Amino acid sequence: HLNLVDLINDCVDYARPLAKEKSLKLKTTFSGKAIVLNANESALWALIRNLLDNAIKYSTDGGEVQILCHAYSQEIHLCVLDTGLGIPELEKERVLERFHRGLGHKEQGSGLGLSIVQRVVEMHGGRLKLANRRDGQPGLRVEVVFPTQLKDTDTDEILPHSSTSEMNNSPLAPSH
Repeated sequence: HLNLVDLINDCVDYARPLAKEKSLKLKTTFSGKAIVLNANESALWALIRNLLDNAIKYSTDGGEVQILCHAYSQEIHLCVLDTGLGIPELEKERVLERFHRGLGHKEQGSGLGLSIVQRVVEMHGGRLKLANRRDGQPGLRVEVVFPTQLKDTDTDEILPHSSTSEMNNSPLAPSH
């Protein structure tokens, strides 16, 4: 069993230097001290890191990235909100494609982040929702919903080798 609160906090600590470069606040909100999920730790690490990296990358300097995680009786909701430009209507269909890069963005990247997130969500029987924020703030809201009872998973076919090796070289990467 995996405590999502601990994993999210580890990912936030790992992402903090990148956020500091852009003067971003990282804010976490949890429904409890422990939100436990029977999930593949390496895959969830990749999912959370990719969501955080994208949120930081596309947020405007001085903005905020929020990570919310709430447990309900049948589902766990993980939500990442940024203060970037959101996703233009023309891009919404393509952002989950492998190697797709947002039009007009200067940020570096491979275009794999959200496709990795989608694959991890699917392998855990979850749902992924992307939408521009509707709370009066600019930015994107990415919500991942996991059932509380997950099937056994195998990430060998999910994560590209480059992401796996990056995770394994990280000082905060989960042990296997």
